[in-house]
Amino acid sequence: MDNDNKISQIVNQAKSSFLKGEVVDSAREVLEYSLEKEFSKSKKNRRVLIVWAILIFLVLMGGAAFFTVYMIQQKQTNVNVDITDFEDLKLTELLKSASTDKSRITFLEQDIKQLVFQKNQEAEQINGQTEQLIQIAKQKGLSKPEEAAEIAMLQKQGAAKIASINQKYDSKISMKKEEIGDLKASLKEKGESGDVSQESGAYSEYEKIFEIRLEKTKLYYEAKIKELNKQNLKDIAQMQKLNQELIKVLILKYNPNFKEDAVKALIAVKYSTVGGTLGEYNALLAKENIISKDDFDAMKMKAANFTTVFSRIYSIPYTNSVPSALAGIKYFHDSALKDYDALWQKALKIVEKKNKLIDTYEYAFEYYTKIGRETGYILDPRDPKKMVVYINKAYLIKKGDTAIVFRNDDEYIGKIKLDPQADAVIAEVIELAEGEKILPLDRILINIKQ
Repeated sequence: MDNDNKISQIVNQAKSSFLKGEVVDSAREVLEYSLEKEFSKSKKNRRVLIVWAILIFLVLMGGAAFFTVYMIQQKQTNVNVDITDFEDLKLTELLKSASTDKSRITFLEQDIKQLVFQKNQEAEQINGQTEQLIQIAKQKGLSKPEEAAEIAMLQKQGAAKIASINQKYDSKISMKKEEIGDLKASLKEKGESGDVSQESGAYSEYEKIFEIRLEKTKLYYEAKIKELNKQNLKDIAQMQKLNQELIKVLILKYNPNFKEDAVKALIAVKYSTVGGTLGEYNALLAKENIISKDDFDAMKMKAANFTTVFSRIYSIPYTNSVPSALAGIKYFHDSALKDYDALWQKALKIVEKKNKLIDTYEYAFEYYTKIGRETGYILDPRDPKKMVVYINKAYLIKKGDTAIVFRNDDEYIGKIKLDPQADAVIAEVIELAEGEKILPLDRILINIKQ
């Protein structure tokens, strides 16, 4: 209470010092000033400012922290690189992402090496396939000219395939070499060289890291490609081995080794060339009604045809027991043909000799038929239906003609019917006198019909 009075006194003194009279604003309501109220208001304003200052500080600190973390992450992302980051990337993708001419040249050179390797690999495969086809062609049983022609064709086809492969890869390699030349020219214009010290000065830290990554990637893929190529060569070798085994099976199937003792004994002999053939045609064969010249020539042609077919088969490069067996077949065929020719030649000589002997008998019969009244004689009467008789060639007889048989000059024996054939005259008894029997050298008298 005392304080309130003191304050009132101070106010009144101030008014009396500065104002001569009391100023009263009749239009404005008199406001009562309270120090406690004003202090309370100022206290509230001070709390709001502190809150805003704290909030602004926190926002700034958060932004600074986020920016710092972001920069650290970016730096770690750019620097900490492992080869596993590139395991799923292709070299072509890395090539596209290369940021410098130098790294691009490195990629291109590596790509050229790979293209050259692939070209050589495909060429080796073509050569292997061609060689296998040639081996198969040699087992087809072709003649020497046909085999040479097919091998030449296969080699030509293989060369054409290799030329196509070379053209395909050489064009790609040429383009990459041309690009390398352009890049090196560009580097030269920029004043860059291949020197390590100059390169260190030219590249940024990022480019150095990229070079390290590139080298690791290159080594990784080189090792992987080498491993794949090694496996590929191993697979090819296994396939070739399998093909060789299959070829051996096929060769053994069509070129067997004979195991039968009887056959082995025959083909073990080294047979010489006999060259069996038939001799020239002998007219006696026709005279004796054995074989005509046309039939004889046809038989000779069959033998010649066998030789033609056999020669073609024998020219095939068979292996194992087949060549010896073929040689044996030719030997036995030629030997049999030669022996057969010798046989009938000998038989013809015997026939010719006997014919001469028969001619002497015919001469005698012909003589007696000329001086006597008979026209022939009974030679072999053992078969009454097929008696062999002799008739003088001066008499032309035909089948069905009849003749009488008599003995001495006037003894009637019987009657016969004649049947002239190529080699003899056959007679059949059609009448026989009672108590008589036809005997050799009984006389024959032909009934001449006017």
